[in-house]
Amino acid sequence: MRLGAESVHVTPIDVAEREALAQYAQRSLELLGGCDLLLHNAGGGGPGGVLSQDEESFERDFNYAFNLNVMAAARLARHAASALRESRGVVTLISSAWRRRPSSDMPASYGAAKAALDALTGSLAREFGPSGVRVFGVAPGPIWTETWEHDLQRQAERSGRAIEELRAETMKEVGSTTVLGRPGTMEEVAKTIAWLSGEGSSYLSGTTVLVDGGFVAGT
Repeated sequence: MRLGAESVHVTPIDVAEREALAQYAQRSLELLGGCDLLLHNAGGGGPGGVLSQDEESFERDFNYAFNLNVMAAARLARHAASALRESRGVVTLISSAWRRRPSSDMPASYGAAKAALDALTGSLAREFGPSGVRVFGVAPGPIWTETWEHDLQRQAERSGRAIEELRAETMKEVGSTTVLGRPGTMEEVAKTIAWLSGEGSSYLSGTTVLVDGGFVAGT
């Protein structure tokens, strides 16, 4: 694969698994010879709410959500700390606009874990700051991804309706939740991460940037 670099190494792992994550971090540091940018982009949570689940489901969902969203990010930062200090690198943790705007469409464990991730962003910024390492959170709002397209394809097959018609309706519905009137793109999130990783943001650290088209402001 070529994405503007000599090569891209892909290693599928479950970052919620502590030992697998530790091995991945060690191999990556050995392979790359250091770390300039650490990006944690894992996310998810169980389908239920706080009060609507039985005890076992509630414990499982929340433990998994916090392990995946928060603990994995903290563990990665610990594993890469020395390399990041050496390179005066950047840490970016992907949060979510839904941690500020809870919704019945989004799992409670997910929003709660992403809110905790924002607090972790600030704490890491304080600890890394003296060594010149900057730490950011990026909180996307409604972003149009391949998942939307796959869902629309299934809807089209079930209903017999044209996927273009369903896409237009969905985009209008999603866009109505933002002040810009449209969902965002993956490229817009990526460009924000790239900017935060560069010299243009050299005096920023410890903050979480909303990339949400005014999703939160429109509440």
